[in-house]
Amino acid sequence: MNTASGVLLIVVSSVLSVFLIVGIIVLVKVIQLINSLKRISQKAEKVIDSAEAVSNIFRKSAGPLAIGRFLNNIMDAVAKHKKG
Repeated sequence: MNTASGVLLIVVSSVLSVFLIVGIIVLVKVIQLINSLKRISQKAEKVIDSAEAVSNIFRKSAGPLAIGRFLNNIMDAVAKHKKG
């Protein structure tokens, strides 16, 4: 093996090892990012579930609340009519 091919072999090996190290670092960071995104999406799902539960409570109580307001308005109208 002559000098030029030896130097070329060393340069190519060095570049390949640098790319391998950079690739491993990038892969680790991507995995960390994916895990972080997974945690964020789980928290978002919990918030959505909580909001959905609250909206169900309001939806269930809206009917009786509307009836109560209606009865209150009728009583106010009768009271105003008796005063006037």
